[in-house]
Amino acid sequence: MYTATPIFAQTRGRTLAHHIHSSRIRDIVYLDVLLVPETPIGIGSKVQIHTLEQLDRTALNARGNEPKYIAHHSDIEGTVTGIRTMEADYVELILKNEDKWSATEYAYLAMAYEEGLTVALPWWVVLARWLLRPFLPNTRRIPLEDPEAVEWDDL
Repeated sequence: MYTATPIFAQTRGRTLAHHIHSSRIRDIVYLDVLLVPETPIGIGSKVQIHTLEQLDRTALNARGNEPKYIAHHSDIEGTVTGIRTMEADYVELILKNEDKWSATEYAYLAMAYEEGLTVALPWWVVLARWLLRPFLPNTRRIPLEDPEAVEWDDL
C-alpha cells in the first residue's frame, strides 16, 4: 500500500467526462491547489485531495484567528498522469482518480509553479519551460495560502 501526498485545493469548476462506451456519468473537477504540498508533485506522484471550503469572516477557530478555509476529505485519490497546461505562473497537472466509486474520473490540479517546492517535473520539461518562458501566457495567478488560514475538519 502506498502513502499518498495530501493536497489541499479549492474547487474551481466541474464538467462532464463523457465516454461513448460507458453507462456511468462521471465528471472532471478543476482544482486550485492553495497550500504547498508536503513533497513536490510530479508525474507519477500519488496524491489524495482534500477540498477547501471558504468560510465567512464571522467564523473563528479555537485560537481566535480568522480562518479563511475549512478542509474536508474528498473521494479523489490517484496518480498524476500528465501535464494539461503550462503558463508563466502556474502549471496544471492531470490526476486520474483511482476511487472506483467516485463520480469524478479526472481532476485537473492547477498550482503555482515553484520548481522543487510545489512541483517536481522532469528535467526536459523544466528546460523547455525555461526556453519558452518569454512566450508563455500569463492569464491568472494562484496564490499560496498560509497553513494557518485553514481549519481542519476530521482529517
